[in-house]
Amino acid sequence: YATQMRTAPGSTFKMVTSTSILMSHTAGLYDTVRCTGTFDRFDRPMRCWIYPNGSHGELTLSEAITHSCNHFFYEMAYQMGISGFGEEQIYDNQVANSKMLEYVELFGLSEKTGIEIEESVPLVSEDANASQAAIGQGSHGYTTVGLARYVTTVANSGTCYNLTLVNKITDHSGNLLEENHATIRNEV
Repeated sequence: YATQMRTAPGSTFKMVTSTSILMSHTAGLYDTVRCTGTFDRFDRPMRCWIYPNGSHGELTLSEAITHSCNHFFYEMAYQMGISGFGEEQIYDNQVANSKMLEYVELFGLSEKTGIEIEESVPLVSEDANASQAAIGQGSHGYTTVGLARYVTTVANSGTCYNLTLVNKITDHSGNLLEENHATIRNEV
């Protein structure tokens, strides 16, 4: 299951979206979004997990992560897809998805982890609604080991490793034939 079953990452994906928000200058650390419980910029409204029992109100990015506010991330993904100014503003789902894809790749979620056993290829939500993708839904599908590499990258301040299960290889007498360690894939 850890290497072959793919599942949607859900709210764990919000750190990828948060990085995309900041690095694309869509919003800063102290900019706010008002969660009303429902996000109605599309024909079919989407709801924050707190709906119908209230809303989160005004939230900064840090507060949105703390409360896992879906509405905040719906809105930010929508803002990432806006181009133009004033009356000329248009929304492009692909623009928003491409901004998130850059960080999906940097966090190592777009490819196998490197472990030495069979592993499923990850599914990145590139064509789905970017607001759904921003909360880890859409067509995302990642293995547990892929998500572990991503969370490790977040936890160690941005060093993404190619994973390994093999520490060393010895012969039948215990003589070291090869020493192995995880290699650095990239830095975020």
